[in-house]
Parts: sequence; C-alpha cells; structure tokens
Amino acid sequence: MKFTAQQLQTLEEQLSLPTGEKGIEIAKSMHANNFSMTKASFLASKILDNDIILELGHGNCDHLNFVLGLKQDIAYYGLEISVTMHQEAKKKTLELNNNNLFFNLYKGVKTPYNTNYFDKIITINTIYFWKKPKEFLIEIARVLKVGASLTLTFADEDFMKNLPFVKNKFNLYTTCKVTDLIKDINLNVLEVISKQEQVRSKSGDLVTRKYHIMILIKNNLNIRSLK
Repeated sequence: MKFTAQQLQTLEEQLSLPTGEKGIEIAKSMHANNFSMTKASFLASKILDNDIILELGHGNCDHLNFVLGLKQDIAYYGLEISVTMHQEAKKKTLELNNNNLFFNLYKGVKTPYNTNYFDKIITINTIYFWKKPKEFLIEIARVLKVGASLTLTFADEDFMKNLPFVKNKFNLYTTCKVTDLIKDINLNVLEVISKQEQVRSKSGDLVTRKYHIMILIKNNLNIRSLK
C-alpha cells in the first residue's frame, strides 16, 4: 500500500499527537501493533503490590486491564499531551470501576505531581516527540522516589529512520544517545533489554523491529535544575 505525501504527513502528525476521530483510529492501530512492547516494558519494570505508577503517553489505555492484573492494589496515573487520548483513557475509569486510576493532561515538560512520589514510571514510544528531553528527564527524576525506576522503551534509530512517515516530528535515539542525555541527571542505567520482533508496518509489510527497554534508577543525589 502506497501513501501520498499528504497521507504520510497526516500519519506523522497523528502519531505525535492523536486528535479527533482519526486520532482514535490511529490509537487503536498503535495499541495492536505495540502491545508486545507494552507488555515487555511493564514486565521489565517489575511492578510490586501497592506500587504507585505513572505512565507517560498512555494512548487509549486499551492495555490497562493487563497492567492492573500484574499486581494487587496498584495506583495507576496516566499523563497525556493529547486531549483525545486523555478522554479515551478516562472512559476506562467508568468501565473498570476502579478508584485507583488517575488521568491528567500536561504540556510535555512539567508534571502536576509531588517530588519523590512514584515507585515506577513507564513510557513507551514517546521519547521521539519530547520537545525538551533533558528538562523532561530532570522532571521525571524529580517525581520518582529515590531508588525508583523509569522504564524507557523505544524503537532503535536504525529501524525508525527507514519508516516513510518518520520525518520532522521525530527525534530518533539509540541507547548511547539516551545514556548521554542522563549523564548529569540523577538517573543511572540499571539494565538494557534489546528485542527484535516481526510486525506489520503501516503499509502492511512485514518488517523486523528492533527496540530497547532501558531501566533507569533514581539515585540519591540532589535534584538540580537546568539554567
């Protein structure tokens, strides 16, 4: 299936910020295509009973049943830049009748949470769209408890750069680039899990996707602010 230049531009825009009916449609496709990454990421984060977890860029949250089934009494917080995805995810609170689900909107850097609050933070396929990655990682470190972890999952740069819809809105990463980003932030790399899988591309072709799950731990250094 061939896409026009306009269709590719629209796809890129919707992947970076799902909006309206088209965004809902794209989100369903993203959930289906990325569910294996999602499962692997949450399993790698080693969630415990009673953990307070935050997912950044949760999409439509069709994976929420899986997450809540991992352990007992999880408090799940979801944070989105997309109003459409925020609205879609909030429907889950009614469907699941769970009082431990909390959804918020933000503008991409500052979060509405207290310092040293979360046991686990998970984000999957969002790093490409971070406008200020250094500042955002400092903010993530702020809201993590000391000794708590960020699970950061992304497809490798070598895979992503060959996708026809990956243009101006994407910033591509390798594990080395991420490690460089956190050099002077109080986050340390605990583990890197690299995986390959066969997936359908947006054009319907079967491709081999390489992705990384980086587990970053907050150490006990003082949080600093970028000047």
